[in-house]
Amino acid sequence: MKELFRIQILAILAMLVSTGIASAQDIVQTDSLAVLTFEIKEPKTKSNQNFIDVIQKMGEVRSRLLGSGAEIVRQHPRAGVHCNTCHTTGKFAGHDMSINVAVPSASCTGSGCHNLEKAGKMPFYAKGYVSLTNLEKLPRAQQLLESAPDILTDLDDILTDLPEFGDVKVSAELAGRGQQNTLGEAGRFSHARSADLLPGYAVAKLADGVLGFPDQVSEKTKLEVKLEVRTRYARHLSEHLRLQVLLADVLDYDQDPEIVELEIKDEYKPPLDQDLSLAALQQLIGNSFRSATVTKDETKTKERKYEWRDGKTEINFEWKESDKTKIEFKKLLPQDEAKAMGVLNAIALQLKTKPSKREIKPKFEKVERLLKDTKLELRYPPEVLPLDALTLLKAEVQAHFPEALFKKEEDTKIEWEIPGKPKGEIKADFKDKETKIEFKNLDLALHDEAIRVLSAVQEAFAVPAQFARYEFKFEAVTEDKKTELQAALENLEPSVRGDLELQIKEKEDSKGTPPADWRTPGRTYIDKDSASLRLISTEVKLKKELRFKELKSSLVSSRVDAPVALANELIARVYEFALSRPLENAYLANLKKVPEFILARRLTPATNQVNAFIGKVESDLAKKRIAEVDGFQLLELALELRAVLTE
Repeated sequence: MKELFRIQILAILAMLVSTGIASAQDIVQTDSLAVLTFEIKEPKTKSNQNFIDVIQKMGEVRSRLLGSGAEIVRQHPRAGVHCNTCHTTGKFAGHDMSINVAVPSASCTGSGCHNLEKAGKMPFYAKGYVSLTNLEKLPRAQQLLESAPDILTDLDDILTDLPEFGDVKVSAELAGRGQQNTLGEAGRFSHARSADLLPGYAVAKLADGVLGFPDQVSEKTKLEVKLEVRTRYARHLSEHLRLQVLLADVLDYDQDPEIVELEIKDEYKPPLDQDLSLAALQQLIGNSFRSATVTKDETKTKERKYEWRDGKTEINFEWKESDKTKIEFKKLLPQDEAKAMGVLNAIALQLKTKPSKREIKPKFEKVERLLKDTKLELRYPPEVLPLDALTLLKAEVQAHFPEALFKKEEDTKIEWEIPGKPKGEIKADFKDKETKIEFKNLDLALHDEAIRVLSAVQEAFAVPAQFARYEFKFEAVTEDKKTELQAALENLEPSVRGDLELQIKEKEDSKGTPPADWRTPGRTYIDKDSASLRLISTEVKLKKELRFKELKSSLVSSRVDAPVALANELIARVYEFALSRPLENAYLANLKKVPEFILARRLTPATNQVNAFIGKVESDLAKKRIAEVDGFQLLELALELRAVLTE
């Protein structure tokens, strides 16, 4: 089958080259790659000449990348290449049209896909690739990545004579097998193989070129950081709670801010006796706030106002006939709260009444919070998880979060609010495009309980989830906070299971400070003796006037489950379920030697035993000897183990 597929690919390549539609340089190998990308966003192609200028410019960049070491360059759009050459699925799959280079406005006249109005909204890019699977190609990959700073330096010349455009982007990246230069949802958190990961020797050699190619940024910026973990099972997220320990210095700083002043107000309806209440208040203020001076004494028809000032503190008395009496302290220092409350309580006691309304409003110090957002999420494809899951979710939330308050409930949606600062949220939404259950901005101490809830839902329904996710978002504006955040991130280690992505952005912000040092925390991930990375990338975005807009760096670490670990986990799950003794013995008979076979590198007998186990579970499910929830969980693990053994 593999040989037949290879022959078919060679035949297609030969056909494309012979017809002049494409060359071998347009076909991207699906292996580990070094990638350099140049992209222009939304050029204003108002005329045929505008469009021709952009196409010609992308061709020049393509030639430049080939001259800088690229083995392959993909250009989009490419003159003479039919849409369905690359777009093999989707709306362009049957679209056998190409751009008319001489008169672009006449392209695709039948469907109007590439009229000039839409033409400028297409992706315009040139991407150069070098394979990393061969040691001999590393110098070539290094040459390609080292040309990135030159492209930034020469942007003025490169973009000469082009029509107005939105942004321009230059990026350098190392990408794992089968990913080309992106991490799509399908490849990112599905079963990972060792072959999906970047070879350690290549990463260690080339990482500095990817992470450090931009020059020092001189504009004022804010630092945004996203730390995201994705796993196949919600229960595995608990292994990543240690991130809170590694980031303890940053998270501990985010305590509740100090109160800097208060506003305290009593209202009386109906109003108090004007003369008695004001006389009592004057005496009490004189005794408790000895430095207070009168700043207003105003009498109108049916209205009286009297005000004091003591330093910053304002003390106000207001009486309105047939309405109310109001006594309030504004800009009150926290240390004077007891004195103010003493005055208000004494007024009520002397006049033998209680205020109809009392308000105490604290004003907190302005603190630059580093932690902006947290999220725990379990996501499914659309129309997979049954609505019965909402009933189970309600029971689990009630058991683990008794303080949660109902906020909204509909047929396919439910929301809770958890009191606190900030307020926590629990949401479940069964949309047409996706189904997800998420916890947002919980107190960090509650994250373990949230994982228990997500795990209970996932394990109760034998349908495949897309992924479980655990996310932190941070933001720093001042230089001190940027340094503090970067230092904390340097403690991070590669993920235990699943994928861990660290994304760092320096974004233009007039309230920020110029980055003192563009460093990428997470370099400790890079180990020449291991292969645990799927992606390292850095990109620079500039505005149309070639002013700085954004600098972004991403690093994705993936830990692949060893087959022996999966086998042991499968055996452990058999023991966990309350199976009948004959059923448990039958399953263990198939599985007990699998770890031993794997360690001895006898993968064929190991696979045979797993296949026998799968067949037995499928038979027992059909005959209802095992509960569907338990049976499907065992099948899911067994199929995953078989995929690892047979890759």
